[in-house]
Amino acid sequence: MTPTSTRVFALFAFAMVSSLASPAYGDGTSASASTAAAPQFKSSYTGASVTGGYTQGNFGQAIVTDLGAETSGLRTLKNPALVLKWDAALLARGAYTGSADPGRIAVGAKGVAGAELGVRVMPQSKWSPYVSSGLRLEGTTVHLVSLPPEGLARVNHPSNFLGETGSATGRLSAGVSYLSGDHSVLLTGFAQESLRLPATAGVVPAYTEAGIEAQYDWAHQIRVALRASYGVTPQTGESTFGSTSQGTWIETGASVRKTLGPRFWVGLDAKISRQSTKTNFADAAPTAPSQYETANPAVPSLTVNAGVALP
Repeated sequence: MTPTSTRVFALFAFAMVSSLASPAYGDGTSASASTAAAPQFKSSYTGASVTGGYTQGNFGQAIVTDLGAETSGLRTLKNPALVLKWDAALLARGAYTGSADPGRIAVGAKGVAGAELGVRVMPQSKWSPYVSSGLRLEGTTVHLVSLPPEGLARVNHPSNFLGETGSATGRLSAGVSYLSGDHSVLLTGFAQESLRLPATAGVVPAYTEAGIEAQYDWAHQIRVALRASYGVTPQTGESTFGSTSQGTWIETGASVRKTLGPRFWVGLDAKISRQSTKTNFADAAPTAPSQYETANPAVPSLTVNAGVALP
């Protein structure tokens, strides 16, 4: 994390602690003086799940299936100013690879753990300013059945799918929160620092990112979330060639969860991301280009999810 990012995170943490110490109410009172009017809310999807879908990238195409347990949700806590968002999953993964390695079967696992703690500055109001901070970890390991893990280097370098991939993200958000009865809306902008691990990378790049997110929850009925982000790495120099390079990461996605009766749910998730690197040459010859951009193909994915709540 850069020194600037560290200072921003420290200031934000101080602001959150100050808000929790005495969250403001519309009439000027504090939480210790009045909590009866604060609304309470909870909506979650927890149980066994199966997910199937399609993805593609510079590895070609693949049909992917995940099977395991997951939990995600949003709720207010005992302190009426606090809002908790979370998601976690532990899944077994199977895949049938496409054009890069046609007809090959891959198996592996995926793990997710994330939480975000937010503060509604005016918890008694339906609409309130909202600030939050959170951390999310995600990792996958996927290998071809026909090869040992060390054999991946001989199979067309299927980056961003086979092998070990993952990310670690710390986020700060600010925006507005709506809370009334069984309905919740969060509209936020965010800044985050993300470490992203490609399958074939020897160095983990750190991206400083900004984005927007919108989420609507109808308690135990439906959840809709939209997000988009753009990030860059710090510039790095190469004195031998007189060049500087900077990476970019663009991502947008959407997800929906809908309950079917008291124990079942279905869902749909869509995402597309693209990574690129721009290199500038300060002393390029007059006939040579002074800037190059190398970009991986966009990586779209579309998956369908179904789950059943465990007793």
